[in-house]
Amino acid sequence: MAAPRNRSARTIVAAALIGLVHSPVAACPVPPAAVVEVPGIAFYTDARRSVRDPALFAANRQAMAPIDRYLGQIGRSSDAFLRGDQAAGRCTLVWLAAWAQAGALLGEPTSDRQARTERRFSVAAMALTALKVWDLASKGDRAVLQPYFRRLAVAVDQDAAQDRLSNNLLYWSGLVGMAIARLTGEARLAARAIAICRAATAGLTPRGSLPLEDRRGDRAIYYNGFALFPLSVMATLSGNHEPGCTVEDVQPLAHYVLANRNRTSDQFLRWAPFLGISVAMSPAALFYRYGGGSLDLVAKRLAAIARAPLP
Repeated sequence: MAAPRNRSARTIVAAALIGLVHSPVAACPVPPAAVVEVPGIAFYTDARRSVRDPALFAANRQAMAPIDRYLGQIGRSSDAFLRGDQAAGRCTLVWLAAWAQAGALLGEPTSDRQARTERRFSVAAMALTALKVWDLASKGDRAVLQPYFRRLAVAVDQDAAQDRLSNNLLYWSGLVGMAIARLTGEARLAARAIAICRAATAGLTPRGSLPLEDRRGDRAIYYNGFALFPLSVMATLSGNHEPGCTVEDVQPLAHYVLANRNRTSDQFLRWAPFLGISVAMSPAALFYRYGGGSLDLVAKRLAAIARAPLP
């Protein structure tokens, strides 16, 4: 659908269109059309998935651009809410509800495994963003969003089973379940996530790395860092009360990644706020789409959420 040319149409009170958030949302842009069928273009050229084809990688990023723009916007607006901007929080809920009503990300993946992978990353970002603004959500908002997130949890679980996941992608599936458990109160999802987290920490090598990620050739440290993010968030959301899935349990992997920082870049330190490790990050690293915005803000909010029981 073409974007409206009239500026006032682009900034119409979107809450009135959706009818979920009771307070008006001044200058809240109309949400973009929902992406239902998840795109994705596989870009690795070797069996152990360590060598990227640059053209295919760029094509995948282009295919994902509409979803990435959406995730970026709700991440920034939910950050603004945590800084005190109530209107930004309501706008975030409007955008989440719009995609929920349209069944975003619930269609068939368009390219098998890579699209299923992109779905779990995107759902993780949406669920974390929703947690940031959940205190502002009305009964009407929750009546729309909770069933939607339950459906997303089912889709991600089915994807994980189909792909027979056992590496970092399984941990991302666990993160989805843990975040959605906090939104919906489904203890089953939290229990499964904790089991995934415990299995990962129990399998750490003596140096603190993950064996399956060590098989990734030149990208082994990259994927150890990529695995650390969902594990650290699950530990945060567990409130550090679940043996085998606490900050202390995840620390060896964090120290391993940190010790190999010269082989990575700042984006691999996206886990640092969740584990309470003080590491200088460049401004560009503070926004990361899978984390739903500023990592420092997300970490503080999730830690506060974890102090309360499941809803």
